[in-house]
Amino acid sequence: MRYTILVILFFPLISVADQIQKRDRELLLQKNRDEKISLEEVYKFPEVYEYNSRLLKDLNSSSGLYSDTYYTRYDTGRFSLNYDAAFDFDNFSNIQGLALQYARSFKDSYRDFWWGLQFKYNTAQIEAINDNISSEEEDTQDFSFFGFGFGHQFYNIGKLFDSDRVFEIVTVHLNYVLHTDQLNQENYTGFGYNADYSLNYRLSKDYYYGIRLSYNWVFVERPQEESEPLTDRSKVFGWTTMGFELGYLF
Repeated sequence: MRYTILVILFFPLISVADQIQKRDRELLLQKNRDEKISLEEVYKFPEVYEYNSRLLKDLNSSSGLYSDTYYTRYDTGRFSLNYDAAFDFDNFSNIQGLALQYARSFKDSYRDFWWGLQFKYNTAQIEAINDNISSEEEDTQDFSFFGFGFGHQFYNIGKLFDSDRVFEIVTVHLNYVLHTDQLNQENYTGFGYNADYSLNYRLSKDYYYGIRLSYNWVFVERPQEESEPLTDRSKVFGWTTMGFELGYLF
């Protein structure tokens, strides 16, 4: 099941090569990448600039007509607040977490690649994050993540349904991890990564919300006591979560 989720998370990345090829054509048309594209240029090359999926349009309730409001390639930054729970409908509370993420587009934003920072906190029962460990007592594991990563924003599903509001994001963060075993009151440090996929709906120029899947992997260790081997003082965890995302674009 875990590997199936990983395939689902990384499947959208196969669109990257096609995106790069398409963006090369855009760059040939763009005389100055440091300046914003004018709406006149968008209208002149609607297919190149993805008019249908990249230009937000509001419906005027009185006239019944759509008006062009905002070209989404102007976006340069993103904040998001995420809530995650276990990918297990019978025991979803066995893993819970909150994440605050900040992302910034690269100067060559036509390629829709972003870099970002995250702070994330997760709490979980031991049997939900390590298949080889079980405990009759309540064995809570706490994790704090400080991460840096990269992401790709794309519009495959939005284009499929001819929507200017739907978009997707895949991100991978490398994390420094602080871990506490609450049962034994032992502290660990280590590293890990998380890979996320989110499907989002843009409410307006500034705000969006979405659903998300996330896979997390962590290796942590505690200080050595006497001649204690690494295998006795280290732990490896892996888990999958589902959740919700609220975001602000600017």
